[in-house]
Amino acid sequence: FDLGLLSDKIYMNLVIGIAIAIFAEINFSLLTPFILSEFNYTTEQIAIFMSTLATVDIVCRFASPFIGDYFKQPARIMYMYALFMLIIMRTSLMFATSFNGIIFVGFGMGLAKGVRQVYMSCIVPSYIPLERLPAASGIQMVANGVVLLSLGSSIGMLKH
Repeated sequence: FDLGLLSDKIYMNLVIGIAIAIFAEINFSLLTPFILSEFNYTTEQIAIFMSTLATVDIVCRFASPFIGDYFKQPARIMYMYALFMLIIMRTSLMFATSFNGIIFVGFGMGLAKGVRQVYMSCIVPSYIPLERLPAASGIQMVANGVVLLSLGSSIGMLKH
């Protein structure tokens, strides 16, 4: 590891932010069917919601580079837009009262997840020089693991 990267405040901010975003994404994705079942949606409706979300996510992964190129925005800005959209859509999930509203939220979440996934992979390489990129990617993976392991058990304790 190139531990000199740890003194770069911008890089550390990126790594910690991405690690927390990955943690939030994994936990929310795992808990979404349970949240919807508590809102008294049937298993079929939950499956339609999850399928809609996944389909839009995959389509947007293909379309995201073209969207970013059209708006001529760097990876960090596109990632930020996707995170803001995810926040809005996840909050909207609590307030949607009809099945059509839930499907609209699933469409929005899929759109944001697709854009987020594409640009998350581009943030660190767009900031770090090529010769330091392997070390930067390694530190990012370690940070992701540390955040997932240290905070993951806290989600389990919330239910009890």
